[in-house]
Amino acid sequence: MLGGLLLSLIAAIVTLSAPVQASEEDWDVVVDPARRLTTASIAYSSGQSIIVACRAGDLNVIVRGLDPDAGLSRYAEVTVDQLHPDAQNWFNLGDGAAVLSGTPAFHARRFRTGGVLEFGVGPSGLHPRATKRFALDLPDGFEGVDQVLTACGVPLSDPRDSISRWNSFAFPGDTVWTRMARPEYPEAAAAAGIETGFAVSSCIVGPQGEPLECRVEKESDPRAGFGNAAVRSLRSARVVLGGEGGATPGQVMVATMRFRVE
Repeated sequence: MLGGLLLSLIAAIVTLSAPVQASEEDWDVVVDPARRLTTASIAYSSGQSIIVACRAGDLNVIVRGLDPDAGLSRYAEVTVDQLHPDAQNWFNLGDGAAVLSGTPAFHARRFRTGGVLEFGVGPSGLHPRATKRFALDLPDGFEGVDQVLTACGVPLSDPRDSISRWNSFAFPGDTVWTRMARPEYPEAAAAAGIETGFAVSSCIVGPQGEPLECRVEKESDPRAGFGNAAVRSLRSARVVLGGEGGATPGQVMVATMRFRVE
C-alpha cells in the first residue's frame, strides 16, 4: 500500500541512516549528496531508534524497534513533554517492527524541541488503544533535525502545531463522519498504472464540522495525485461535532485516505 517509490526511498533511508551504536545523547546526522539524502537519527539502549530523513525532497519520520505487527498500519499515540498529544495510525514497514508517520513535518518539529517522548502503540481498529508504551529522552540539541527539515524545504515552526488535535479514535460511534469524503481515483495514477495509494491530510475543523484549510501531509507517490484528490474530496465532507469524543471547531483533524482501483 505504501507504493513502490516510497518503499524504495524508505529502504535507502533505513539502510543508510540507522546508527549502529546507541548514543541517547544527540542526533547522528548523515548527509549523502549522491543520494540526495539527509538524515538525523538516534538509537536507544532499549532497542528503539528514531529516524528523521529527507530524501529527494520527501520528508519521513520513522520509529524502529517495535514488536512486529501484521497490519498495514498501527495505532500510535505521541506526546512530547505532555504537550499537544497526537493519536493517529502510523504505516507499518516490513514486518511492522518499524512505523512511518503520516504527518512527518508535525512530528519532526515536535522531536526537535527535546524533552521526553511518550510513544504508545497498539493494533489498529475501530476503537484502538495503546498496548505498549515507551518513554524516550529526546536530545536537547535541535541542529540535526533542523538540517533535515531545511534540506526538505520544511519550515522549522508552524502555528498549526500548537493547536489542539482531535483524537477521532476516542469517538464511541462507528464513524466520525456525518458526511463522508468520497475521493475520485486520480487520473495521473490510473494513467501510470498505479493501482493503490494513500494520502494523509490535516485540516482545521470548521463550525459546521467542515474540514477547512486542508493540506497534504504525506502521500504514497507525489506523482500520482492522491493528495490533491483527498483534499478536494474533503471540501464536501463533515465530521461529528461535540458530545463524547466529537470534534471541537478550531481543532486540527487528520484524515487518512486509501485508494485502490476497483
